[in-house]
Amino acid sequence: MKIKKIENGGYFNWLDEDTGVHYQEKCDILWVGELGFCGCGDPEETLRNIREIFKAVKRRGATLRDDKLYYFVCYWADKEGYFEHGTSVFGSWLTDKGEKLLEKINKVLEG
Repeated sequence: MKIKKIENGGYFNWLDEDTGVHYQEKCDILWVGELGFCGCGDPEETLRNIREIFKAVKRRGATLRDDKLYYFVCYWADKEGYFEHGTSVFGSWLTDKGEKLLEKINKVLEG
């Protein structure tokens, strides 16, 4: 994922150099362009929350079972191929695809 900040008449937007598409917000490259969500609300904060769940799963020490967002992310990530699991979704681990998504989230959220 190659991202470039572009000045546009005193404003900035972001270019996904892999696709040539411009986005208003940096996180929209991943949120809208790759994951296919709309850009309204607070996608950046949501990406931060998802990143924490992915990091917990990567550590294989997920302690977020009481968090309802954790349930949803585990089910969604399993469906999308970002996680795999054995007998329970709570025993999930990151797939290669999940590792790549976590790397992209980190890149988009870095300053």
